[in-house]
Amino acid sequence: MTTSDGIEWLKHAYEDLAEIVRKAGLDPPRNSKEGLRRNLDCAVIRHLHRILAEEGSNPIDTVKGMFTEGHPAYPGSGFDEKTHVQLAVCNPACIKAFFRVPDHQAKPLQ
Repeated sequence: MTTSDGIEWLKHAYEDLAEIVRKAGLDPPRNSKEGLRRNLDCAVIRHLHRILAEEGSNPIDTVKGMFTEGHPAYPGSGFDEKTHVQLAVCNPACIKAFFRVPDHQAKPLQ
């Protein structure tokens, strides 16, 4: 979801989901205030998958999102302390291998 096309797909999926929820008289899912639980975003992406399946389109194998969170890393920074990229693998066949970063390499610089 890091391309303009991907964002347009999300907008369409959100509008469709919002209409379904409204007609059902339900409260829509919400993302948590601190941004750690993204219930709305998850529901929109799942709904997008359903839309694509109903249209007979190719399913989405993976989803990548960029999340800016936290305070600026330093005064005037364009980087926030907790900005990160998340990958969601929807099709496990896409995973060819994985590795763990050794603890001594994962620690931040001091």
